[in-house]
Amino acid sequence: MCCLPAAGLNPLEVITRVKELQEKLMVVDGPDLLSREAQRNATLLFLSFLRATFASKRVIKEYKFSRDAFDWILGEVESRFNAVSLLPPLCSSFIALSHVSSALCFGSARRQCCSMSSGRWVCCMH
Repeated sequence: MCCLPAAGLNPLEVITRVKELQEKLMVVDGPDLLSREAQRNATLLFLSFLRATFASKRVIKEYKFSRDAFDWILGEVESRFNAVSLLPPLCSSFIALSHVSSALCFGSARRQCCSMSSGRWVCCMH
C-alpha cells in the first residue's frame, strides 16, 4: 500500500510539473527544424540537471516539499532561467569568469584540485 506523505505531492504530479517546466524554458523559439534542434542543444544539459534534481523520489522523500513549496521553487527556476536568458553578455562573462577562476586555481605553486560544487568553486590543496 502506498501512502502519500503529509505534503500531498503525488509522484506523477511531480513528473508532470517538471515536464511542463521544461517546455516553458525556451532559448531559441521557432517552429522550423533548425530552431528546434538549436533549442534542444542549448538546453540539453540544463534539462538533464533539472530532471535529476527534481526527480519525484527526491522531491517527496529527500526534500519533503509541500505542494506550495514545490510550486514556488519551480516558479523560481523558471523566472531565473528567463532572466539569465535575456542577458547573454552577462552569461558569457560568467562562463569566462569561471574558466579564469579554474585556470587561477590550477596555476598556483601548490597543486590544487578544483571543482564546481553547488555554484561555488571548491579547491583542495595537495
